[in-house]
Amino acid sequence: MKSVIFFFILILSLYEGFDLDDIRNVELVCDKEDGCLKECVLTYQPKNMRDEAHLKYQKKYNDCLQAASGESCERHAQIKDCFIEGEPEVFDTVEDNWESYAIYWLHMPNDLNK
Repeated sequence: MKSVIFFFILILSLYEGFDLDDIRNVELVCDKEDGCLKECVLTYQPKNMRDEAHLKYQKKYNDCLQAASGESCERHAQIKDCFIEGEPEVFDTVEDNWESYAIYWLHMPNDLNK
């Protein structure tokens, strides 16, 4: 499913005159054992992204970490639910031993915002 979404964004970005570097995403990836979410990490694409979106999602993730409580399984489910709450489109991948939740957007260079 992610490849279809990425392909769609790629076609749209080429049509609109954007570079592939303009496609950004943040992804919450959680290990899973016996149906229980274990450790979750936040990743960014590109990996060196340090902009307003990075700060926004890092703050949201940190707030979700602070708000979550309970045992490990319950706590990580709360973190996941909190992180994806309010996002217009979240692309999920659920496998036996992991889950991921990705949010994509086009980065608008400053000169296009004028």
